[in-house]
Amino acid sequence: IDGDTFELENGERVRLLGIDTPEKWDSKKMDSDVERSKKDKAVIKKLGELSSLYSDSLLQGKFVKLVPDSTNSDKDKYNRLLRYAYLESGEMFNLKIIKDGFAYAYTRFPLIFLDDFRAAEKDARENKRGLWGDLDFEELK
Repeated sequence: IDGDTFELENGERVRLLGIDTPEKWDSKKMDSDVERSKKDKAVIKKLGELSSLYSDSLLQGKFVKLVPDSTNSDKDKYNRLLRYAYLESGEMFNLKIIKDGFAYAYTRFPLIFLDDFRAAEKDARENKRGLWGDLDFEELK
C-alpha cells in the first residue's frame, strides 16, 4: 500500500510498528510531512514512492513472520494489524528500512525497539543513506 503498510494474501492490512515513511497520497499526513521537512508536496510524494518501492522489493510475494509488540495494541484505529515483520533471513524489516534510510523512526508510541530505531535513523541520516542521501530535489519534482 505504501512504505509502512502492506496487505496480506487474506486481505488483512499490516501497519509496520516503529516506522513512518513519507506520504505518497494527498492527505493531512502529506501536509504534516511538508511542514516537518520543509520540502514541497511533489518531493514528499516522490520520496513516498521511493519508500514504497523499497518495501515492495523486499516484501512483495515473500514470506514474513509477523510479531506483535507487547507495549502496543494488536490493531490500530483503522483495524490494521500492528506488527514487526521479519524477513526469511531473520532480519527485522522495520529496523532494516530505517537503517537503509527509507523510513523515519516513529517514536510517538512506546516500542520495545525504540532505542534501536532512533539509533538506526541517526546513523542513516549521518551517513546519507536512502532518503537522507544526496537526492536532486528538483529532479524529484
